[in-house]
Amino acid sequence: MIPPPNADAPSLGKRPAVESEHAGSLQDKAALYLYLAALLTSLFVFANWINIPITDQHAYRQTQTALSTFWLAQNGHWLTPQLYETPIVGFPWRNPLEFPVYQWLVAALKVTTGMPLEVAGRLVSITAFYGCLGGIHQLVKDGGGSRRLFHLIAATLLLSPEYLFWSRTFMIESTALFLTISYLALLHRFLVRKTWGCLVVAILCGVLGVLTKVTTFPSFAVASLMLIALHQLQSQNFPHQRHWLRVTLPALLSLGICFVAIQWWVHYCDEVKSQTVFGKYLTSQAMSQWNYGEASLRFSSKLWVRTIWNRSVPEAVGGFLGVIVCLVGFWFANLRFRLLIGSLLGLFLLPFLLFTNLHVVHNYYQYSNAIFLVAALGVALHVLSQRLGQTLFIVVILTVATNQILWFKDVDSVSFEHSWRDRDLLIARYIKTQTQPGQVLVMFGSDGSSVIPYYAERRALTIPTQLTTGELDSALANIPQNAGNLPIGAVILNGVGLDQHAMEVNRLVKRIGAIRSFSRVERHGSYVVFFPRTDVAFPKL
Repeated sequence: MIPPPNADAPSLGKRPAVESEHAGSLQDKAALYLYLAALLTSLFVFANWINIPITDQHAYRQTQTALSTFWLAQNGHWLTPQLYETPIVGFPWRNPLEFPVYQWLVAALKVTTGMPLEVAGRLVSITAFYGCLGGIHQLVKDGGGSRRLFHLIAATLLLSPEYLFWSRTFMIESTALFLTISYLALLHRFLVRKTWGCLVVAILCGVLGVLTKVTTFPSFAVASLMLIALHQLQSQNFPHQRHWLRVTLPALLSLGICFVAIQWWVHYCDEVKSQTVFGKYLTSQAMSQWNYGEASLRFSSKLWVRTIWNRSVPEAVGGFLGVIVCLVGFWFANLRFRLLIGSLLGLFLLPFLLFTNLHVVHNYYQYSNAIFLVAALGVALHVLSQRLGQTLFIVVILTVATNQILWFKDVDSVSFEHSWRDRDLLIARYIKTQTQPGQVLVMFGSDGSSVIPYYAERRALTIPTQLTTGELDSALANIPQNAGNLPIGAVILNGVGLDQHAMEVNRLVKRIGAIRSFSRVERHGSYVVFFPRTDVAFPKL
């Protein structure tokens, strides 16, 4: 986010004066009450979701994060988080994606309090989300914005369907957003007050934020550059060399440190992934096409219409009413607020053009940039509060808030019902009763999903479906070695994920079924589950 412009501040080198507004005006009270109501609404939603399974939307990603956290706490490595496991691709079980800041916090909370893992995960996510409000408040305050402006931005954020839903999931999104907002707020405070302590803490937050989730950082990096440039232009010492060395250069170096940190982490992760048999499919180079997508995708209706207009914008601001309010606010705003709203909208769109395919496929990726669209809506409402009559302004903010809640309600009810009847959840709980701790699950057709390994509390060797016939034969022949020579608890074939691999599945079923080393075979919907005998060695498939 970019702090609000302040026409009364000749220089960012001094703390700007707060906008002169009548503190007791009805608009101020309306914004405050809306903020408090939004806060209570979000608390109600989070409390209502605290105990449901993490199999609603994108269970693949939620359970993958939970699986890493489970084994981090289980193995006692929560004090050495760099050793964390994500045991779904075989021995030695390590498959690092992000630096486990979130996982470490959740594991530490579980170990020290004994609370259920999923409750701990949700609490950390929710706390980080509320922590974002502190960074927003600091940006507004240091930028000379009023309390009314903060209350309107905060209220629209608290009621945003995007943030109401994903802030209570078992995911890293809110932690990454909190760290990057903190970086931006502290960097801005350094520029305003030249406090070196703020810069040091900003660098720490920035490094942890970019390591937690690199895709969250780009818009905030650009926002940082905009703040640095704005500060340099408005400084009374511009273009004095001493000012450049003491303020501008350190601020730029803080960004450089963040980029060096992520380069180091990506290199480290690739080296670790290469140690597992299927890790080569998950390195940064192998995933490049998946992350960025084809160049033509950036100019397609799939991105601009289906992803941004039809999905991302409504999920951020609760339908197209929010966009209309942004446009009306932009029309009535002065030049400075127009620049602010325009900049926020640009920062919202930027990640779509960088990590295009990720944003097209995953709706939770917008958690990192929807905040800029939400902030633009809050700024637009602030502009309208100065242009509209008191009654009309209250009608507008209540309409926007109601629209956000109704949009979220549709998503909430569907996901809540689905989470309890998820077929993978039911199979996982059954597998847990039929296998022993320390045994490994061999899975084919689940496309790397962690739902069954997590809820069964077992390590897994997930065989990719994109293997050639030769690679598949080699993988099947070396299952004991790829499982770290741990006992195999079950071989699980999922037909739903294997529509294009019917021949391989039929061949596997026949091959495994003909081997007498399996005590029984069971069919559960799309699943075929083979249980090996415990009195003989696991056979070569």
